[in-house]
Amino acid sequence: RVKIPAVTKLLPHWHPENRTAVILSGTFYYCYGDSFNEDKLKEMPPGTFFTEPPKQPHFAYAKKGDVIIQVTGWGPTGTTQLNKNK
Repeated sequence: RVKIPAVTKLLPHWHPENRTAVILSGTFYYCYGDSFNEDKLKEMPPGTFFTEPPKQPHFAYAKKGDVIIQVTGWGPTGTTQLNKNK
């Protein structure tokens, strides 16, 4: 489980493994892509299930409050930040 504090932006990054995730609480804003663009974020309320394919760049925002996400994946794991973060 991951708690993302309110008003936290997760700039573009990727993970080496396939992941699944479900929003347990809060509203998460999420998008695939290699450049942070708030206009492209999709609202994900509690109960939303989504996937993160291996090496798929994505970004997110806990815009309105704390968010708790349950993430499942099979390692090894890691996070690679992209240099295109703006």
